[in-house]
Amino acid sequence: MNISRLALVAVLLILCSCSSVPIVGSLSPQTARRQAQRDFASGHSKLYEAGGYASYVPGIEGYEALVAKLPRDASLAGCTNPKVGYSDGFATAYNKEIVLLLQRHGIPPPR
Repeated sequence: MNISRLALVAVLLILCSCSSVPIVGSLSPQTARRQAQRDFASGHSKLYEAGGYASYVPGIEGYEALVAKLPRDASLAGCTNPKVGYSDGFATAYNKEIVLLLQRHGIPPPR
């Protein structure tokens, strides 16, 4: 009887821990850099905003004039957005990659 209770508790702990695994894979810095390269190549460059209550555009410090005309994407920002905890890392990596690509290749024509 005691072993079956222990097994039940172990299974419940495993199920609870799996349900709280974050969605980091789709919002990882590596994914952000790949997405920036695809967006740049397709002519759809933009900048991601990050943050909760007060959103901002990370990763463009010193290059504001270079990216001034790019559209902003606030889909990861906002205090009620469940992805806001991962928005800073993703947005920073994405925006830095866009700045790097703009410096190397120039701004692609808008589509």
